[in-house]
Amino acid sequence: ICFLIRDPKGEFEFQDVLPGTYRLQVKGGGFNEPNRISARRTLEVGDSDIEGVELTPGQSRSLSGRVIAPEGRKLQPGLMVVLASRDAGDTQAGGVAQVGADGAFTIPQVAPGEYDVAIGSTTDGEDDAYIQAIRMGDADALAEGVHVGEGQVPLLDIVLKPNGGAAECTVTDDKGDPVPGASILVAPDAPRQRQAALFGECHTRPDGTCKVVGITPGEYHVYAFPAGTGIDRRDPDALKPFEKYGEAVKFAEGERKLLNLKAAPTE
Repeated sequence: ICFLIRDPKGEFEFQDVLPGTYRLQVKGGGFNEPNRISARRTLEVGDSDIEGVELTPGQSRSLSGRVIAPEGRKLQPGLMVVLASRDAGDTQAGGVAQVGADGAFTIPQVAPGEYDVAIGSTTDGEDDAYIQAIRMGDADALAEGVHVGEGQVPLLDIVLKPNGGAAECTVTDDKGDPVPGASILVAPDAPRQRQAALFGECHTRPDGTCKVVGITPGEYHVYAFPAGTGIDRRDPDALKPFEKYGEAVKFAEGERKLLNLKAAPTE
């Protein structure tokens, strides 16, 4: 549902909204990008009316920072910094930036909100570097996420360390045949389950194998899902139905684990 708010007080009303989870978003400021303002929040609609919903739009900000390579190393080519909303189900907020050879990056026009940051790559190289820390000023952005609000956004430092763990996975069906296209998810255990940058994933080849490298040391569960399965790892309850299918694994620096997995049923 979308409509233009013409009320000078900024008041609005949606009628006949069915029960469910919705994302309410307001934008303003015309076509001039630097002057655009926005706000967003998630609403749970039930059987009764919701009144008094307030949104305070703020100006979009640029988020800049640097990826710090391990001492004596250069950064892997093709690195990307990915900024995603901390709200489960929100696929629109955030942004992506290419990392320069010097590690610098800038994500423009980030709307006010709470985000997680992670690193991706456009290349297929196996880099064993793992994320040791993510700092935003004095804040631990790895654990607490990234806050974009009023005022200048502090620089974001993503610190890499060498010799991360590796999971070499093989997925087979009940007959022992390889399962191609399965989704492997390496998920950190509590208390780190909200630290998006620590998740790892890969997709099995025709022989049912794939590898996740650069795993930050610690305790994890590793899951295998059939091709096309959608798991929103920001939802704290998303993996609960599959807990008994996950393989508990603890990775030390440089430790390589060989894992034989069965794809979890999704129906």
